[in-house]
Amino acid sequence: MIKTPTVYVVKTRGEGKSVQYAYLRYDEWDEQKGRPQPKPLASLGRADKLDDERLGSLGDFIREWVKKDSSLPFDALKTRLKEAEPILRILVSRDFGLRWLVEQAWGELGYKEVIAEIAAATKHQFRVDVAIFGMVLAEIVAPRSKLALSEWKDRTLFFPEGEGLTENEFYKAMDVLNTHYEEVEARLNERLPSLGVETEQLSHDTTTVANFIRYDDEERAKIAEERAASGEAIRSSVVNKPPLRMRGQSKDHRPELPQTKVQAIVGDHGLVLHHATLAGDTSDQKVTEAAVARLAILGYAGKDLAWAGDAGTNSADNRDVLRDAGLWFVLGEGASRTKVVKRVLATAGCYRQHPERPELSYKCVFAVATEEEDKKAGKEAPVRVYVIRRNEDEEAYELRRIERHLKEIKSVLAERKPEKSEKLLRRRKLAKYLTRSEAGNVVLDQAAIRHAKHLAGKSVIGTDDYADPIDLDDVYRRLFDVELLWKQLKSKLGLSRTRHRRADRIKAHHMVHVMAANIARWLERKSGVTIERLRRVFDNVHVQKVELKGGATFWECVELEPEQHDLLRKLGYATPPKRFTTTLP
Repeated sequence: MIKTPTVYVVKTRGEGKSVQYAYLRYDEWDEQKGRPQPKPLASLGRADKLDDERLGSLGDFIREWVKKDSSLPFDALKTRLKEAEPILRILVSRDFGLRWLVEQAWGELGYKEVIAEIAAATKHQFRVDVAIFGMVLAEIVAPRSKLALSEWKDRTLFFPEGEGLTENEFYKAMDVLNTHYEEVEARLNERLPSLGVETEQLSHDTTTVANFIRYDDEERAKIAEERAASGEAIRSSVVNKPPLRMRGQSKDHRPELPQTKVQAIVGDHGLVLHHATLAGDTSDQKVTEAAVARLAILGYAGKDLAWAGDAGTNSADNRDVLRDAGLWFVLGEGASRTKVVKRVLATAGCYRQHPERPELSYKCVFAVATEEEDKKAGKEAPVRVYVIRRNEDEEAYELRRIERHLKEIKSVLAERKPEKSEKLLRRRKLAKYLTRSEAGNVVLDQAAIRHAKHLAGKSVIGTDDYADPIDLDDVYRRLFDVELLWKQLKSKLGLSRTRHRRADRIKAHHMVHVMAANIARWLERKSGVTIERLRRVFDNVHVQKVELKGGATFWECVELEPEQHDLLRKLGYATPPKRFTTTLP
């Protein structure tokens, strides 16, 4: 029987979905019982968070460490560990992996340089550039409010340069950013060519952002007037002039909340070249001119660029703006009941199948844009090129949905109960198939049903100059980049959590999120994986603050895994330093 004490790495038993824990066990011979008695030496935490190979190495190391005194009793071993402990001590551990990536991208896109220049010109006692970087970093790592950020950054994130920053200082930094954002936007556009990023196409779209505030600006102004008349104190900064938080058609499906509108121009590389925050009731028909004017200032005037826009911004006036700017545009042609779409769909012609996607086919129609005819000015309506895009898979799906809707409508109408029939008119997805008879009864609209079936799986886009329909379709499909931007901003980067009252704070809130989106898009572009994947891969990369026996401290980074090294090589970024003193070199 071996009576030599030994050290083991063991795990607790796990039943079903219960969690296993690993710990070091020291087996010491018990003379009275005549067998080894296990004694716990140290807890190692959850087994699913540990590397089995590293656990084995740890056990081998400790066994080798006690080998020269193999008969050492348990109490003596604890004393030896206690004597060795003061050699070094881990004080804190902080998330580091994604911050290392964001730091590099922040510098590459020119944000670090321009924000530092802006901060140097301010008279604030705190570092404005650090505060702005901290807000952008937080939106990428874990979106949160400014109050939560001021607390969270000191507990979880490696952000030593931001220690001591308060909630109020973050808000002051937002004010600085709002004042100088045109400089930030200009620097980004200047930097892209030097990074090998050329812009050949622009995609333009808008979205709405709900503000979680009870009143919109007009209602708040009325309340303020009533308070002033009664002698109550009012907060003048709450009311934005001109009004910004307004009620309008909510794309967030929150009509009860005031909102702001955000427009963005995205390049074919996925980066936001320009964005603006507008009043929540602004019509999409009125945003194109200012956006095109801003592009000219940013250096895109006179370049042969394509422009993609949806039907919301498609109007005769906006098309003139794009023509005057020398942009080649492809625009969506409106809802299914517009005169343009009906006229184009009624035109005879053959569809041409896509060479690689058999479910897609196209038909070109040359027609006079009668809606652009200006009789007062004597301007003739131009001939435009319309492309009907047909997707057979979508057509089959739409026809099945129409039949389901018609079956539901017919079952209600068959009951001959006027109150139920009237309710059908209040349901948007069903009301388009209904009309009123001469007697005032709710009946099926056979013309609308025929048109809906004819439109199934089809959409219409338009341009001025003829080109291959597949190329035109490819240009229009780049609008997906902007839709992806809105989805990422609202779901992954926390844009929808807007609770600011002042217009400048709302605008700065959007600016921080757009900068975060550009950083995320840049990392995705270079690495070939999504920002969510980068979060998961680098989630276990931490740095630990270590204190030596003499009192000196330093930060030490954990060892990187092969996948992390591979992604760093794709990004062109160096491996994080193994040890550094206060901040990153």
